[in-house]
Amino acid sequence: MGVNYDYDVIIIGAGIAGIGAAFRLQERCQHLTYCILEGRHEPGGTWSLFQYPGIRSDSDLFTYSFPWHPWDGQAIATGKDIRRYLHEAAKTKGIYGKVKLNQHVNEMRWSSGTQTWAISSTNTLDDVETNFNCRFVLQATGYYNYDTPLPAKIPGLENFSGPVIHPQFWPEKFDYSGKNVVIIGSGATAITLLPTLSKKAAQVTMLQRSPTYITSLTSVPRLHSFIKLCFPEPLAYKIIRLQWILFILIFVRFCRLFPRLSWVVLIFLTRLELPADVSIWPDFAPRYNPFDQNLCLTPNSEFFQALHGGKANVKTATISRVTADTIQLISGIELKPDVIVTATGLNLQFGGNIKILVDNTPFAVSSSFVWKGCMLDGLPNCIAILGYFDASWTLGTDSSAKMACRLLNHARTKKKKSFTPRSTIGMKKRPFTYLNSTYVTTAEDVLPKAGDKTQWQPRANLWREMRDIWWGDITTDMEWL
Repeated sequence: MGVNYDYDVIIIGAGIAGIGAAFRLQERCQHLTYCILEGRHEPGGTWSLFQYPGIRSDSDLFTYSFPWHPWDGQAIATGKDIRRYLHEAAKTKGIYGKVKLNQHVNEMRWSSGTQTWAISSTNTLDDVETNFNCRFVLQATGYYNYDTPLPAKIPGLENFSGPVIHPQFWPEKFDYSGKNVVIIGSGATAITLLPTLSKKAAQVTMLQRSPTYITSLTSVPRLHSFIKLCFPEPLAYKIIRLQWILFILIFVRFCRLFPRLSWVVLIFLTRLELPADVSIWPDFAPRYNPFDQNLCLTPNSEFFQALHGGKANVKTATISRVTADTIQLISGIELKPDVIVTATGLNLQFGGNIKILVDNTPFAVSSSFVWKGCMLDGLPNCIAILGYFDASWTLGTDSSAKMACRLLNHARTKKKKSFTPRSTIGMKKRPFTYLNSTYVTTAEDVLPKAGDKTQWQPRANLWREMRDIWWGDITTDMEWL
C-alpha cells in the first residue's frame, strides 16, 4: 500500500536560499512536486525582516544574485532593491505561486515506518495549525534567529533612559534627527548605519571593542560598461559574474595564504581613505588576520566620507557601564548619547529553531556532525540550503541546492526512499566555520560540528563543491534505504 503525502519536497523558507532551491528543483527534478512554507507575509527573508536605515548588501550583487536571473544594477544594492529583485525572480520562474505565506513551521517529525516527514505549521494571522506530509525537506531557514536578536551583554544597558534599538527590529519611522547616536559594534551593520545616520543625526559614534577591516567598493565599475559594449547582454552578464567570482575567491585565498601581506595592503588602503587628522591606530588596525572575521565593504567610500564630514567618528574602547544618560568607558571617557544602537551581531542558529523528532525521539542539532556541509548526521531526507560565510551567500546556497538535486535524483534512479548520513566512529570535531567573530563563537554550543574525515570536513570553496556536485562521492557515510 502506498503512503500518502502532500508534496514530494517541502522547502522551509522563501528567502534567497529557498527561492534558489525551488528553481533548481524545477530545473533538475521536474518529476517532484513541492511547495515553500514561509513564516512572513512576503518572500524575501532577511530583506523582508531588516528595515534599518541604509540596509544594503554586504557583498556584490553579481555573485549574490541568481545565475539564472541576471542582476542589472549596481554592485552594492539597497535592501529594497534586493527585495524587489527576489519577488521578480520568483514570479518570473513560476515560484511565487508555490509559496504558502504566513506559515511558521513549529515541528518536523520523521517516521521510519512511512519514510516521510510530518510538518506542523501555524498561520501567523489566525493561529490555525496546518499539517503537511512530504518525503523530503529542504531547510532554507538561514543561519540566524529571526525572532530573537543576539542579546547585547553591556553592563547597565537597562539603566539607559533613552531609546535602545537593535537593528533587527528598527522602529518604523523612528526620528533620530538632531540626536547624538552611539552605535555599539563594528560589523557590517554598524558600518552601514554610520554614514546613513550621520546625514540627519547631530553626531554618530561607532563604539567598538576592536576594529574591523573596511574596504571600499565602486558601485558601478567602469569595466562593466566596457564589457557591456563589447558583448551581447546575456554573455556580458556571465562575464561580469565570472569576473566577480574569480576576484572574490582569489582575494579570500590570497588573504588566507598571506595574512601579514594582506594586512599591510588593507591597512594601506584604509589610510588612503581616512581624513588626514584621523590616525589608523587604534581604530582602524585590526588585531586579527583578514577573514578570521568578515571583511566589511563600504560602497563608494561612503563610510570614510562620513568621517570626512565631521558628524561621524569611531572610538575603540571597552564599556565600563551604562547609566541613565551616559556610556562610561574604562578609560574614564564618557559618551552622552540620546540613542544607543546595539549592532553587536546576529543570534546564530541552525534550522530555524524548529523542533525536530526522528521516530518520536528529539533530534539534537548541536551535537550532530554535518555531511558535505548540507546534511546532519542521523537526520534522514533533510538537506540544509546554506551559503558561504566568506563569500557571497548565494554561491553557497546554489551549490547546496544542486547537491540536493543530485541526492534526490540518485534516490529516484536507485529506487531508494531515504538517505541518512552516518558519521564515522571516533571522528574528531572541527568548527562549523573558521570565522571567530564574537557572534560566531557565542553560538558554538548551538551549531552543529564539522569533522576531520573527508565527507564531514568544513566547506572548502566553490570549485571543489562544483566538482562534488557532478562527480563527488555521495555513498560513503550515507545510508540508502
